[in-house]
Amino acid sequence: LTGDLEHFTYKSIHHYLVKSAGYAKAWADQRQAKGKKATLWQGISHALGCFVKMYLLKAGFLDGKQGFLLAVLSAHSTFVKYADLWERDQHKH
Repeated sequence: LTGDLEHFTYKSIHHYLVKSAGYAKAWADQRQAKGKKATLWQGISHALGCFVKMYLLKAGFLDGKQGFLLAVLSAHSTFVKYADLWERDQHKH
């Protein structure tokens, strides 16, 4: 097999956001079922960590704008899952 093999998991940014929202909800459902809670600070810190990991440690910067965009979107998804779990706890009060 010669040449490059490309695999596109997402059709568009919108498609990525829709799928990641579903994953975030499932994550928050599982955490809530275990009695876990989240803070917005956890969401921020984990999102920043996700960005640093993808963009710097995994060399996403080598992929140019696409690498930056993927790191930002991944960080956003990470924040959303923590925010979802945090929001559920806020509605109890």
